[in-house]
Amino acid sequence: MKTKVRNLAAVAAAVLALILSVVLFAACGGSAAGTYKFSSMTMGDETVEAGEEFMGVTIGEDYMTIELKEDGTAVVSTMGVETEGAWELDGKTLTLTVAGESMECTLSGGTITVEEDGATLELKK
Repeated sequence: MKTKVRNLAAVAAAVLALILSVVLFAACGGSAAGTYKFSSMTMGDETVEAGEEFMGVTIGEDYMTIELKEDGTAVVSTMGVETEGAWELDGKTLTLTVAGESMECTLSGGTITVEEDGATLELKK
């Protein structure tokens, strides 16, 4: 009888550990949802990191943010101006639709990469 109780306790502990690992995975990046903040911008051979000066202005993390919500909606903020939209993820391709315009970005390892007009912006979660 004691052996059955110990075995049952071991199985229960294993199931609990599995459930916890799934919950932690979801909470620690298993989802694309979250807020991504400006990290860097590259134009040609020049790169500006968050906190550095560009054309006389210090570019902070809040220069551009993208908030991806669990319900598929998004809020894009550039220089404090917020615009609402939607997002979809297909593999690593993130499609943002804002103000009727769709733009494809790359989402990989907690970083959104936006390439437009010869510039590459990176936003990190």
